This record gives sequence, C-alpha cells and structure tokens, in this order.
Amino acid sequence: MYQLNSDVNELVIGLSDDNVGTRRISAQTIGSIGKENPLKIKDIIPEIVKTLNSDNDSYVRATIAKVLGDIGLKEPDLVKIAIPELIIGLNDKYVEIQENARYALATIGSQSPYLPHHAVDPFLDLIRTQYSLKEEEDITDFQLLVKCTENENIWIRYFTIGAIVDYLLHNEERLNDVPKLLGKSIESSDYWMKKAGLWALCHLWSSDVLEEDTLPVVKRALNEDSPEVRLSAVNCLNIILQKQSERVDELIPLILDVFKDEEERLRELAYMLIIDIVESYPITEKDIILQLVKLKQQTKKKETRGLITRTLEHIAKPKIKEQLLKKKGRYLLSKIARKNSVSSSFVVKFVQQLSREGFNIEVVNEKELLEVFLQSFNSDEERILRDFLKQLIKEQEQQIDLNEISSDVFSEEQLRRVINKMLASHWIKGEIIEEKKFVRKDVFFVGSVAKPRDLIITKN
Repeated sequence: MYQLNSDVNELVIGLSDDNVGTRRISAQTIGSIGKENPLKIKDIIPEIVKTLNSDNDSYVRATIAKVLGDIGLKEPDLVKIAIPELIIGLNDKYVEIQENARYALATIGSQSPYLPHHAVDPFLDLIRTQYSLKEEEDITDFQLLVKCTENENIWIRYFTIGAIVDYLLHNEERLNDVPKLLGKSIESSDYWMKKAGLWALCHLWSSDVLEEDTLPVVKRALNEDSPEVRLSAVNCLNIILQKQSERVDELIPLILDVFKDEEERLRELAYMLIIDIVESYPITEKDIILQLVKLKQQTKKKETRGLITRTLEHIAKPKIKEQLLKKKGRYLLSKIARKNSVSSSFVVKFVQQLSREGFNIEVVNEKELLEVFLQSFNSDEERILRDFLKQLIKEQEQQIDLNEISSDVFSEEQLRRVINKMLASHWIKGEIIEEKKFVRKDVFFVGSVAKPRDLIITKN
C-alpha cells in the first residue's frame, strides 16, 4: 500500500491527489497527528476544511469531520473556522458524515459558542444561502442573525449567538437589543441555548460593553436541571470574579453551594475556584473556613463532606507545615548555638527526617541547613535571634553565656543590636564574668567596651 511522508505539507498535497487511497491515508495521518498534538497541523487547517465538503469520497469527508472534532477537544479555537462547513455537513446524505459533523460541532462549541471575527462572514454567507438570500437584498446582517435565533437547526441557533456577540462588539449601537435577544436563549428549554445565552451575557459584560448586572441571571442558572447549564453558570461566576473582585464576599457563598451539586465536575470546578480565591484574596481565608465548617455541619452527603475536608486541608496545610518547619528550625538553632557546630552525620539525619515529614530540602552542610531555616521564619534574622534567646532562657532557666552563640549563625553586629534592645526593655540583665569572678554587673549597653559575646545573660 502507498504510504505518505508525515510532513504536513506532503499530507496537504495528498488530500488533493487523484488516487482515493492516497487521500484516505492522508486524512487518517492528519487525524493521528492532530489528535496527539493539534498545534502541529494548525497551519494546514484551512486546507483541511476545504476538503470537508468538496471531496467526492464519503470516507474522506467523514474522516475530516472526525479530525476536526478531535482537534476541537483540545484546541477548539483552531477549528472555529470550520463551523460553516460542518453545519453543511449535517445535511450530507451519508449518516456517518452527519454524525461526525455533529460530534465536531459539539466539541468545538463545548466551551462556548464563540466565533472568531474571521469566521463570522463565512457563517453569514451560509445563512444567506440557507435562506436563499442575496447580498443585495434589503436585510442587514443583524436582522439576519436575529432571524437565525429561531432556525430549526440547533447548531445554527447556537453559533448565531456567538456571531451576535461578535457583531455587537463591533457595533455597540445595537446593545439595547441584547436583553431581548439573549433573554430568549437563556429562557429556552434547550440547554445548548441556555449555555450560549449565559456565555454571551457574561462575555459582553466582561468586555466593558454591557453595564447591566449579570449575577441575578447566573444565580437562576445555578439551579437549572441541566448540568451543562449549571457548569456554564459556574464559569460565569469565575468571569464575574475576575471582572469585579470587590464582589468576592458575595460570590463565595454561591461557589460553596456548588459543593452540594450532584455532578462531580461541577464540585471540582467550585473547589478550584475556592482555592484560587484563598490564594488571590488571603483576607477571605478565615471567612471561607467558617463557611466550610458550617456547610459540613449542615450536609450529610458523603461526597460534599469529603470535598470540604479536602478544601480545609489544602487551606490549612501550608500553615501547619510552616509552623512545623519553624519548630524544627528553632531546635536546629539551639543545637548549633549550644555546641557551636554540628556534625555532618547530624545534618544528614536531620535532612532525612525532614524528607520523611514531607519537606523537600536538599542541603549538604551546616551552613546550607541554617540558610534554609533562617528563610523559613519569613522574617528578619534579628527577630529570629531575639525569639531564640528568649526561648533558650525559658528552656534552661539559668544563665546563658553569649560566647556559646555560634558566629556562623549570627554576626557580632546582629547580636549587639538584639542584646541592646533586650537590655533596654529590661527583659534580660547582663553581667560580665571572667575566671568565675564578676568583672561588671548590670550591663545596660554593649558596644566597644562590653562585647556581646562577653556577656552572661539571665531573665530579669
């Protein structure tokens, strides 16, 4: 059997070959490449689309329709230009082509009915052909689009909403017609149309061309029977959140309510939105935790309770981990401060213990380990030193010889500043002892005469 080179340019040539076998192999190979990595064939998509309804072999046409659908699963925007040709394919005399065209339109439109501007004119040409209209007839593009919202073909109605949005974005004087147009689709019994209407309303609103508040419409959609409509509504909440972050407190209860939805994909989407809110707006964390705890008390549904637990763990885990790391850091600092050094075997064992506890720390010596812990305190080193000294005095309940504080951990200047602050606040008292005799009592300041590491300190 004749085999083609997988180079995309060769494959395009193969699609127009006189030999039907060559065309079939080309279509299949394009399909394999496109399914694995759509971006590899993005430059030849216009040529592929031309083949969809022009090839006289039904197998080639059906394969191309399937290829466009497979690409639409991963990169729907790449194949939006094929929508008019796919709509024509719905009326093909071969059932397989009809089914593959329907599949492609569903995958391409799964995210939204969006039509790129360069695809709108071919779409309008198709509509004029369907209605047997000529360019010069007295009907504007907008009137034609309005007429199409009642077309018997669901996919014409669906993508008409996308074309209307494109038209309105380029002709803002018609925005007064939006509520009437989109209201019909949102109130439709068909979930595709509801989905299209919600998307259009939020898209226009987020593009600064529509001032009306879309949240009431989205709230109603969250209670629709169709999971697809509810999914669109949750996506709309995300758009509103990005557009009006000051409404985050108003949106949080609506998103949390989706935790109770029957559909797992909706619950997971709500979970991701909540995590994103906590990370983007830390001020909301406490409120979200309280609402999650309350929701968990109110629901008995196993799936919802499990998701709430996972969310709480995700929010709390970094804080718990941070506190644990600081505790380990204090232990390490005290170990080094008391012994003035740490053996390499201690460092290895310490790092191994941290790894078992879930910390990804790669260090090879004492100095690197110190740097890790100094950073983990998320503060300046002087505050760490002050807190460490307080902890040391509290634990030992005896005099602390500052000469034992490792110079590798804290410099002389850092120690001087911290000790002076602690002496000034009367939290500690300092004395200088040499050869077990008091040289100077009640040291209130350390500097050129009294060096920090000459001091013995006790709690005042």
